[in-house]
Amino acid sequence: MNEPQSQDGAKVGNASAQLSQNTVEAHTKEQALSQIKFPHWWKDRAFIQRLTEDKVPIEEQKAAVWFEAARRRPEVQQAWLEGRTNFRDNGWQYFTTFVVLNLTQPWSELGPIPKRSLIETSYSPWAVPPAGYSTFPTDKAEQLKVSMKDLSLPESNDPAAAQAFVEHARKFADAGFLIVAVDKKQNQAVRAACKAIERLPPTFRKVDLKQVWFHKLPPDISEADKEALADKQRQRTLGVEDFEQIWKRYLKPTNSLLTPWRQTAEVQKRVFNKRNRKGKLIEEKQFNFESICRQFEAFDGGAVSDFVNAVRL
Repeated sequence: MNEPQSQDGAKVGNASAQLSQNTVEAHTKEQALSQIKFPHWWKDRAFIQRLTEDKVPIEEQKAAVWFEAARRRPEVQQAWLEGRTNFRDNGWQYFTTFVVLNLTQPWSELGPIPKRSLIETSYSPWAVPPAGYSTFPTDKAEQLKVSMKDLSLPESNDPAAAQAFVEHARKFADAGFLIVAVDKKQNQAVRAACKAIERLPPTFRKVDLKQVWFHKLPPDISEADKEALADKQRQRTLGVEDFEQIWKRYLKPTNSLLTPWRQTAEVQKRVFNKRNRKGKLIEEKQFNFESICRQFEAFDGGAVSDFVNAVRL
């Protein structure tokens, strides 16, 4: 006859069963991920020959390394494992979902249709390329297609149609597009509008704009304290608490309602992933296909890749 099991014994049994299930799931996941191959196809002699002869367009080079970098991201692999392959499943941009759909194949094994879709998606108006890089096409015809979009107003004042239009327009605004009204009745007006637009300040993608805290110093701070803070900044150990301590030392306690307010910090919007060239902000990174491919080789060997980390899903 079986002895009645104690509560502690049941807990141990449940824990063992859960551990066994987790082990099986981990093994199954590992088996599934083993289907994904990462050959270093860019080292193939035939491809090197095409690359040397300028037969691989720069747009294809950029899309290929972006594709390979996204394939190596664990979030993308997890989405593939869970079957999250629809364009609204993950809240990701279209390019990333195309990667999920084609995850098991390296770029070299993709057919012409998936490649074309990825290339065109990589420089579409809504594309968010790896941080610091540009995917704007070099072909003049493609530039015309992606640099301007005609946003047609709804024909009625229906609230649902108006909301859909605003949501659609906001996608362009988030992508760094300027939404303006242009007089298209005559060429002279179009030329004048272009000049007016060029005079406006540059726009940026929403993901490249971040709010940053800027801490101020007391106006009567001593040179010694100022130098101490500067030294901490050089050592990258300067923190919010350092500014709080400085202000505590220099602010005199008072009960007077007439005492002026001191602004100790302010929030400003700053642009990231850009560099300055001749007074203008351009993309921070210069694209180098061979260098990025070497990063993949190192990454597959266990090293960290700046380019893989720069991919924005």
